[in-house]
Amino acid sequence: YITQIWSPNLAPLLLFILLTLFYKTKEIIAEKNIKRFMIMGLVFGLLLNHHISLGVVFLVTWIIYFFTTFLLTIFNKKKLKEYLLNWLINMVGFWLGLMIMLLPFFLFEVRHGFMQIKSLIFTLSKSTAVVGQIGISKYEIVQKFIERSSVALSIPPQFSVFVIILIVIGIFYNILRKLYSKDDIRLLLFLVLNIVSLFIVYFGTKNPVWNYHFISIEVVFIFLILLAVKKNRILQYIIFSWAILLLISKIFLFTQSLMKQNNQGELMA
Repeated sequence: YITQIWSPNLAPLLLFILLTLFYKTKEIIAEKNIKRFMIMGLVFGLLLNHHISLGVVFLVTWIIYFFTTFLLTIFNKKKLKEYLLNWLINMVGFWLGLMIMLLPFFLFEVRHGFMQIKSLIFTLSKSTAVVGQIGISKYEIVQKFIERSSVALSIPPQFSVFVIILIVIGIFYNILRKLYSKDDIRLLLFLVLNIVSLFIVYFGTKNPVWNYHFISIEVVFIFLILLAVKKNRILQYIIFSWAILLLISKIFLFTQSLMKQNNQGELMA
């Protein structure tokens, strides 16, 4: 990230932080927590800056989330005023945090005649693609999405479908056994909503979708895997051990690459 003008490779870390904050924060209507929602807005703003295509997907997710929780608030007549006030304050905190993080972008637009915003409006208003290149097909979109499950575990993509089947079995098993808390269910629904939003945006867009648009989806699968192995000590130990092994191997490979670069530098000198 620090050696390139733009790179989406910081997005997975930002999404991991965002989903963790979402899980650790109580439901939007449960209590006033403007600071926590503002922090989530700030993190989402960073994510949107680093990976705008996937950021748009998660923006759709947040809009649906706020709208759905608003409807739930309206239907609850007993605590309507309390829930509605909590919802309004927390939502304002989120959007305020997002706007703060996007402030440099808006200042840039003001100085340059809103060129990028005009380009975005032009793109959205066109009934056909404004880019001449052809991206991946809808079948490949589904394929690339499925393959991110193998990226989450750093295993060959041939095992992707198998991983997803195990995730679905694990989640349904935990639901049937009633092993999930309300926060677990809320996180699960939010993750599913992210996946649905992804297909809505990527299937609906008239402009090409590329492979890099799926960077960070592996984080969604990581949280789904954690939910699938919840309350199962053996599977948790296996996942934890595999994560430690991957961490050690990545550190080793990173150290080796640095040593190789240093040796090449010394030879050139």
